[in-house]
Amino acid sequence: MTDRTESRVEVSPNCGIKKIVVETGVVVEAGTDTVTVTLSDFGCDRVLAVHGVYQSTVDSIMLQEDDPTTAVASGVLTITTVDVGGNDSTDNKRRVYTIWAESGD
Repeated sequence: MTDRTESRVEVSPNCGIKKIVVETGVVVEAGTDTVTVTLSDFGCDRVLAVHGVYQSTVDSIMLQEDDPTTAVASGVLTITTVDVGGNDSTDNKRRVYTIWAESGD
């Protein structure tokens, strides 16, 4: 994925289960672009859940993104964006992913 701004923040740093929020820029292509998160950057090694939403129009309301595809390899979570299809093209829309993770320590 290129030409986009992305931010990551750990919402609950001192809890056993951590909440990590990743916000993408608006030039994300649905169904092809990926977002990666290095779990060790947040002191985690196990993903419990991923929830995704996208903006229906730029800087507008957020809608549920159905089951983004995820994979974890070598401690890196990869989220593949979802294209909902139909009349609501989800290309070039900002996305926010909430990730719940924990450490196996």
